Parts: sequence; C-alpha cells; structure tokens
Amino acid sequence: MKNIEKILITGIIFILIVFPYIPIAQAKEIYLNDMNTVYFEDVVNTGKDSGYSKTNAIKKGDPHYGWKLGKFALTGFSSKRKDEKGNWILLKNVGDEITLYFNLLQNIDKLDKNENLKIAIDKNGYDNEFNIKPTNFGKGFLIIRKTDATGNKNEPEMYNNYLKGIKVGANTKVNIYEEGDYEVALDYEIVEKGFALFNNYHNYRIRFSFSIRNGNCMIYPFDVKTKEELKNTSITENGFYLDLANSKYLNVNIKKEVLKEGAEGLIEDTRFNRPAKSGEEFTEEGIYTITAMNEYTGETTIKKIYIGKDKILKAHVQTGRSIENIRELTKLGATIDEEGNLSNIPKEYQIEDYNTNKNQIIKNYLFVISILFIIVFVILKIIYNKKNKMKKRENHEKN
Repeated sequence: MKNIEKILITGIIFILIVFPYIPIAQAKEIYLNDMNTVYFEDVVNTGKDSGYSKTNAIKKGDPHYGWKLGKFALTGFSSKRKDEKGNWILLKNVGDEITLYFNLLQNIDKLDKNENLKIAIDKNGYDNEFNIKPTNFGKGFLIIRKTDATGNKNEPEMYNNYLKGIKVGANTKVNIYEEGDYEVALDYEIVEKGFALFNNYHNYRIRFSFSIRNGNCMIYPFDVKTKEELKNTSITENGFYLDLANSKYLNVNIKKEVLKEGAEGLIEDTRFNRPAKSGEEFTEEGIYTITAMNEYTGETTIKKIYIGKDKILKAHVQTGRSIENIRELTKLGATIDEEGNLSNIPKEYQIEDYNTNKNQIIKNYLFVISILFIIVFVILKIIYNKKNKMKKRENHEKN
C-alpha cells in the first residue's frame, strides 16, 4: 500500500505543477469538406476566337452540355463569408495555408466518354480580360492574378498546357496564397470531330474571384529602444512603434491625450485622433489609445500605452481609474509607485482588481484537482483493503 500512496502523491504533485502548462496538440492535416472548402465549377461558352471574353450559357446542342470538365477547390482557411458581389472572403489565422486545387473529372482525350470530343491545343489563344496577347495556350491555359492591399494588380501567374498530364479524379495542388484579392480563369478549347476534316472548335472558361484576409485583430506595440513588446497598459519613457504582423486590411486608429492646465486644474486634452500604420513611431509624452478593427470578423482590439514620467498618468493607464479619481486619492494619502500602481488607498475607494480575481481562479482550480485526486486515492485504498481482506480470508480458510 505504501508504494501506491507514493505513486498517487507524486502524481498529484506532478499534475498540480505541470498540467496548466501542457500544450494541447493541434492536428495540421487538412480535409476537403464543406466546413473548410469552397468549390468553383461554373463554366461558360466564350464563343470562338473572342479572347475568351463572351459569357454565353451552355444550352442543349452545345457539345459541353450535360457534363463538367472539373472543379477548383480552395481549402485551409478558418472561416468564410461572402462580399457584396457574392465572392468568397476566406479568413486565415496563424498556421493556416489556404491552398488552391483543381480536380479533373474527364479524360481530356475522350470527353464525356466520347471519342470524337477532346481538349484541343489552342496554338494561338489570347485573353482579353488579362491582356494576354496571342500565344500557345496548349491544352488549357490557367491564369491567376493577385491584387494587393494597395490596389496594385500583380503580373498574373500563367500555366500553359495546364490540363495535360493531370490525373483524373485527383486533387491537383496549384499553389498556396496569402492576403489579397484573386482572379482565376481556366481557358480551354474543345475540338469536335466532324465529317472528313471538318472539325468544330469551341472555347470555354471557368472563371471566379476570391479574397483572403487575416482573421486576427492584433496590434503589436514595441519599445523603440529595447525592441520589447509592450502589453496593454504598458508604460515607457522611450516611445513605441507599431507592428501589424502583415495584416494589410486592419483599420487601425490611434488617439493621443495629454494633461493640460484648465480652470479646474489638470484635465485631459486630446491632441489627435487619427489612422495609424504599421512601422509608425510615437515618442512624444502622452497617453496613446490604439484601436484595431477587423471589418471582416467584427472584432476590435484596444491597447493603451503611456509615454512619459508623470505618476498620475501612469496610474491612470495602469489602473483604469479616472484622473479626477486618482488626484482625489493622492489628496487622501494614496501613493503611486514608478510603475503606476496605487497603494494606501482608503477602504471606501478600493476596488477589486483583475490580479485578485485571477489568483482566486487559480486557487479554485488547484483545489478542485486536489479534491479529485483525494477521491481517487480513497477509492483505490478501499479497493486495496477489500482485496487484502479477501486474501487474508483465503489464507485463513486454507490453514
């Protein structure tokens, strides 16, 4: 029994010390399902030799009627929504890899199981929308163009002869994409064998747009000298700069307040309240309130930083109390340390702070775990005692 007690006591100590810090493993494998995948498969007849610019519906009598060449799939995002035009906005978090795939559904040399219908080599293809001059498109021409946060349209990625060599039924990876707006088009030509050498050619297109945005709403102020990250309610004499962690589409605003002499003494005065950008530095004395808003998730993050040495402003940022309240407390004997913490506060003015609540939660947590282990210990001891009594009884009966 002594060994069991030692094991249980060691286990209790281990759990109480280590358990709160054990990270929870997260699976990185991505599955194609309705929760984190969107598909694009709509095709139009673009007319013959029109630069793939027309958008005719495929009707009965069209050789493409009743079957689909394949479909694109975007996966790896955390959540999604649609914009006012009906295009998908995909939200990504840290670690997400938003990947585009293409799934070919047909044998390109025997479309719809018809030996007289196949993907043709478009030797002199051109695309009006993407301003691609006549070139050899081959068997399918894939175009992907990104527009960044500045509105700049990048040079498109182009994959000629794209459909050749793709395995039917497989999810063929195209690429991984980061924040931005994307336009995708797959241009392809179909040849329909006719009588003798009179073949018919038809042009088709799968075309769609999507956007990728960071799902977080984080802003990171760093001390301009020490380069250390400043948390909410931090105090620095050096100043700080902003890092938006490559989130190009966050709306960030910053407000600066200072103390100013007024008719009733020192009062708060707003010096500016304006948009801010990544990398911008702030070194003048004042209280800075930084607000970041992600319009795609509706989330808002607020951080307050104080630059300077004024103890009243330090306490205002550190405690969240109003300046009037802090001034009143100092008149009644309260003191402010270098970090802005208040002490010697009269009881009638004391408020429960966050750290007190946090410490109580931790204590409750440890207490519950201890009780659970004590219950397990008692149960095991009862079982052990019963087995021990049965063993003694059996030995007694044998004798």
